[in-house]
Amino acid sequence: MRWRQHDPAPDAEWSVSEEWEAQEAGGWSTGARGNLTTLLRWGAWALLVCSPVLALGAWMRDSAPAAAQQLTGQMPVPAQQDAAGPAGFAELYVSAYLGAGEGGEREVAAFWPPAADLVFTGGGQVPVERLAAVEVEPAGERYWSVTVAAHMAEMADAEEEEAAEGSGLRFFTVAVRAADGGRGGYVATSLPAETAAPAPGEVGLDYGSPLAPSAGDPVADTLTAFFTALLAGGGEVDRYLSPGAAIPAVTPAPYGQVRLTQLAQHGQEGAAGDGQWPAAADGARLRLLVDLEAEAAPAGSQAWMPMTYAVTVRARDGRWEVASIADAPALPHDADAARDEGGEQR
Repeated sequence: MRWRQHDPAPDAEWSVSEEWEAQEAGGWSTGARGNLTTLLRWGAWALLVCSPVLALGAWMRDSAPAAAQQLTGQMPVPAQQDAAGPAGFAELYVSAYLGAGEGGEREVAAFWPPAADLVFTGGGQVPVERLAAVEVEPAGERYWSVTVAAHMAEMADAEEEEAAEGSGLRFFTVAVRAADGGRGGYVATSLPAETAAPAPGEVGLDYGSPLAPSAGDPVADTLTAFFTALLAGGGEVDRYLSPGAAIPAVTPAPYGQVRLTQLAQHGQEGAAGDGQWPAAADGARLRLLVDLEAEAAPAGSQAWMPMTYAVTVRARDGRWEVASIADAPALPHDADAARDEGGEQR
């Protein structure tokens, strides 16, 4: 590689080594001075062109914090934090508490610091299979009472049957508050307290008496074909849907076949005594609670899984079509249940 000298003598050439020899001798060569001049000239032009852009960037940097401060000041701060944080903390706390045998004070103190001054004299750990927070109630500003359900491991040996009487599902209440104003996580304010199981709530739905589907009933036939396509890969789901409905099939199909067990109509006593539903007059609409059984694939396994769906069907051109599947069955006197398609399509 050779560099050519930029002067009126076109035949004079300088090698790289000659350039450096000239510089080592105490001065710059003519070519080096030319290169430096060119470099400075292009640098000056670049600075001139970029100066507006640099000025704009500096202005944006100066104004961004002020804008961010103004925006932050306008954002509302929620009165209560999301319950997921206290619930998860309580689950971990109860797990450490039940699993702390002798010398387990440090594990519990990570959630409730005063536990470091206690002495756990239990000789063994309480076997826990699963934990789940089942209720989170506000107890004050950034303060919650969390009920945790603990499913205890069953005793396998017959001689431990007496000890196993206390196994099963147990419940513990934990008081949790946000540490450092909610920015430093959570901390328990006391040890867990074992409580009785919460009273079971009443299960009441706004549907009539369920009836077994009768052979040849068009509503039952449509629903059987639809759920076979939805769960067992038996054909295209779209052929059983009303125009505009979009319900994707479960893929890969986890079941081999589907059978309906009973149907109940929303807000009424349902069908006639023989299980027949109204004729498919155009525009007719039925909201049904559908109980079915799906057999695990492949068909013939005889492992049937019961399921329940809240389904709306509509009549069009003399046949019934599935319009929607509700996220939840309708409750009695539920205002949302009366809305046509409100939050129902999926």
